[in-house]
Amino acid sequence: MTSISDYSENGWPGEASPVRTEARPPALPLDEDRLVTASRPRRRAHSVLQLVKKALLAVLLAGCLGYGALFALHLAPLVMVTGSMGHKIPAGSLVVDRAIPPSELKVGDVITFQKPIGEHGLDTHRIIGIDS
Repeated sequence: MTSISDYSENGWPGEASPVRTEARPPALPLDEDRLVTASRPRRRAHSVLQLVKKALLAVLLAGCLGYGALFALHLAPLVMVTGSMGHKIPAGSLVVDRAIPPSELKVGDVITFQKPIGEHGLDTHRIIGIDS
């Protein structure tokens, strides 16, 4: 004969038990030191890569903003191709020009001007004298 405690724990006779238990393989012991040291280089490489990406983005953004500001202020960036200005402005230097009226020019100013008729390009030189 079955008792009431048999019904409450196992269900009614002939019914499947409502609680199923599955056999699981035993968990393998974790070597936590090995796990931590294996993931550290990856994390460090990832964070270094993120830092490099952010730095490159900041430099690119600063360059674009600076170049845009030059044009907004009506300034013209030019690269000195030749060494015609000697050691004061060596070849490869970046110069920034702005337009001014010819009446404001004086001896000693460095100017960039369109080459004479028949020649193409710009020249940059220091004014050594002004004819009236």
